[in-house]
Amino acid sequence: MPVGLALQATTLLCSQQLDGGSPTKGAAVPRTLLFVHGTRVQGKRFTETVRLIARRLEEHRVSAMIRGCYWGEAVGARLRAGGQSIHGHGDTGGKAPGEADQLLALWSILHTDPSYELRLLRQRPAPDAVMLGENPPPVLLRRAVREFRLSHGLVR
Repeated sequence: MPVGLALQATTLLCSQQLDGGSPTKGAAVPRTLLFVHGTRVQGKRFTETVRLIARRLEEHRVSAMIRGCYWGEAVGARLRAGGQSIHGHGDTGGKAPGEADQLLALWSILHTDPSYELRLLRQRPAPDAVMLGENPPPVLLRRAVREFRLSHGLVR
């Protein structure tokens, strides 16, 4: 399928999946997060991932809806020939690598690039990073100062 046609098909598919009608006049429009999966995600994992994102939004009290755009089947991202073209797929069946394989992979990276973990640590978000839906500390401080009222005992 030509790339332009694939993009048009994906856009049409995603817009059909998102069409939930328009809000009534004067109603607050809720925030919507759109989850677009990668090429390795298939039906069951897509559904599980959308549910996981929804749970996390709820846990963090983020007022947003999650919508998914499942484009893989429509645009042709399917595992063909039992995954024979993917190295190691026949041994694992596409399952995630075990702990031993992960350690081996990490040590092989560190053997060729000793600074790898240091660069990864540099990429981590700051400890005071703000979660989606939360206000950053300066906003919270401004609000606290704006809403501050002296107690009656201090006013005298």
